[in-house]
Amino acid sequence: MTYMLHSVAEQAVNGIFELCSYFFFAMYSFFISNAHNIANSFFSSNLKNVMDNLENDLFNNSPSKDTSKCKYFPCTLLQDVKLDSGPSYALRERIVGAESVNFISKQLDLIRPVIESLVDHDIIEKYYTEILAVIPEMRECIYGCAVSCLIDYDRFVNDVMTTKWDIDQLQSQHSIYVDNILQVRSFVS
Repeated sequence: MTYMLHSVAEQAVNGIFELCSYFFFAMYSFFISNAHNIANSFFSSNLKNVMDNLENDLFNNSPSKDTSKCKYFPCTLLQDVKLDSGPSYALRERIVGAESVNFISKQLDLIRPVIESLVDHDIIEKYYTEILAVIPEMRECIYGCAVSCLIDYDRFVNDVMTTKWDIDQLQSQHSIYVDNILQVRSFVS
């Protein structure tokens, strides 16, 4: 069936890449873009650079021969989804977003041989080496931002530091930091 696509293959592949790029940027803007100050340990400058380039490519209003004819609108979440309020900080939505990004990335990897048979290798090489290469970082960052919201690290570190680790003073109950982790787990469930 793909032999019929050769006449429109370049436009079709560019459309697929553009749609996936829009989805990747949407997940980034929903779950990561304003959280880099919260989770610096999860946030890579490479991810930010790639997403900034995607934003420029997708939302650039200046006409040029390389830009698509589609106009993309900025991404917005439903008002019901509260990323900054507890108890779960939209963890379910973050999981769906992270796993969807990962799934689409894997699907693009699976169809790469078909795409390479339809269009010039140079056209897709940039997409696969630059954009799809940061998707694992993006997934990790989405989860890291969620964990940063759920766990108060300063309190957690303080609880671990104040735990008496002397073998003579072992308690028959949990330490305070374990209780706090269990409390976070109950919010997520």
